[in-house]
Amino acid sequence: MAKKAQKKNQKKVKREPVEQEEVEEEPTVVKTEDTRPSQPVEEEPQQEQSPSEDEERASSPKASSESDADSPGTFEEKEWIPSQGAQEAEEKAQRADPDEVVTRLVIKDIDVENFKSYYGRHKIGPFHKTFTAVIGPNGSGKSNVIDSMLFVFGRNAKKIRLEKLSELIHSSAAHPDVSYASVTVNFVRVFETQHDATDPMFRKEVPNSALSVKREVFRSGVSQYSIDGQRRTQKEVVEHLIKEGIDLEHNRFLILQGEVEQIALMKPKAEKEGEEGLLEYLDDLIGTNEYVGRVSDLTSAAEQAQTERLESLDKEKKLRAERDALDDAKNSTIAFVTKDNQLQKTLIAMCQLRMRGD
Repeated sequence: MAKKAQKKNQKKVKREPVEQEEVEEEPTVVKTEDTRPSQPVEEEPQQEQSPSEDEERASSPKASSESDADSPGTFEEKEWIPSQGAQEAEEKAQRADPDEVVTRLVIKDIDVENFKSYYGRHKIGPFHKTFTAVIGPNGSGKSNVIDSMLFVFGRNAKKIRLEKLSELIHSSAAHPDVSYASVTVNFVRVFETQHDATDPMFRKEVPNSALSVKREVFRSGVSQYSIDGQRRTQKEVVEHLIKEGIDLEHNRFLILQGEVEQIALMKPKAEKEGEEGLLEYLDDLIGTNEYVGRVSDLTSAAEQAQTERLESLDKEKKLRAERDALDDAKNSTIAFVTKDNQLQKTLIAMCQLRMRGD
C-alpha cells in the first residue's frame, strides 16, 4: 500500500510541471495568433517604423528645432527657423514691398573720438536690438554714452552738464592739446516680424538701411553735422531724423537722470500760463498740444453758437406768447363773425316769409 501511495504521489508530482509548462506556453501561442492579423507588434516591424518616425520628426518644424538644439554646430539653423509661423513671416517680409514691411530704426553702435573721457577713436557697441545696459564703477564713463547721443541729437550744453560745447573735447595731462571731438551714431533698420516673440536678438537687418549721423565740435565752440559723410545743417539733420521716426520734436526718447522724479512731482494741471503740469506734459508727449489752438477756437465757436441758440429760444418764447394773445382775439373775432352771419341768415329768412305772407 505504501509503495502504491508513493507511486501515486510521484505521478502527481510529474504531472504538475507538465501542466505549468502548458500554462506558460498557451499565452505565448495566443498572443502570436491574436496580434498578427490585427496589428504587427513584433520587433522587426518596429525597426521598420523607426525611420518613418524620424522622417516625420525631421519634417515637423518643432522637431527640427529640438534636434538642432541638441546637436552642435546647428545654431544658425535654429536662429532663422524657430517655428513655421516665423519662417512664413520672414518669407512674406522678403517677398513684400519695402513700404509694406514693418521696420524699426535701432542704434547699432557709436563711434567717439576725443569725446570727454575717451581719447582717440573708440567704438561703443554693438548694441542689442532690444535692450542694452551700460554698467561699470563710478567714473568709468557710463554717462558719457548718453551724453554722446545728446550731443549728436542737438541738445544744448546745459543738458550735458556743461557750460559750453568745447568742454566736451578731451582734456587731460597726457593729452592737453586735442583740438576737436566727434561722435558718430550708426543706425540700422530691423524687421518687425513674428520671430520677435521667439527671440528679439535674431531680428534681421534691412539691407542697405545703414544710417550714420556725425557731429563735431572744435575749440572755438563751432560744431558741424554730417549724414552718411555729407555735410548737413542742424535743421536738416533734425528733419531727417524726425522723418526716420526719432521724436526730436518732444525729446522724449531720452529720459535723463532726475526727469522721472520731476514727472512724478508735477501738478495735475498748470495753474498759471507758462507753467507745465502733468496734463500739459502729456499733451506735449502725445502731440495733442498742437490741437490746443484749434480746440480753443472750436470751443469759442460752440459757446457763441450756444449763446445765439439761447437768444433764439428766448425770442421764440416771446413770439409764442404774442401769438397766443393774438389767438384769443382771433378766436373771439371768429365767434362774433359766425354769430353775426347766423343772425343775418335768420333775418333774411324772416323777411322772405313775410313777403310770401303778404
